[in-house]
Amino acid sequence: MLQDSDNVSSVQKNKISKRKEQQPTYRTTLIEWACFEEIPLKLTKPLKLRVRYSNGRNVIRSDVFNIFSFDPDLKKAILDLEYQFFILWEADVLEDKKRLTSGGIQLRNLLKEYAEEENVFSLL
Repeated sequence: MLQDSDNVSSVQKNKISKRKEQQPTYRTTLIEWACFEEIPLKLTKPLKLRVRYSNGRNVIRSDVFNIFSFDPDLKKAILDLEYQFFILWEADVLEDKKRLTSGGIQLRNLLKEYAEEENVFSLL
């Protein structure tokens, strides 16, 4: 539309075009499981992640749990996000419920809605 407008100079059109090219592209991906410190977690429902590449880094974000990670290597960024998910699990699901705040209990319930501990012996 801007290219057809007589009110926009060619310099402004060029700046707008360059800004659009620099905008990060978002895509979504899903993680299915994470395993840390011998506690395998399996997602019971898909966890949507926003992934964008910006300034030479992959930026991954979970809006549900408000966690993010970034790294030039996509696999490392995903592993870091999985680790953050596990830290939330450890802090709010494995912790004694009596020690949690009301926000911690809400987060615990949300975590349990999305994941469960996988019985490794059932996989053998």
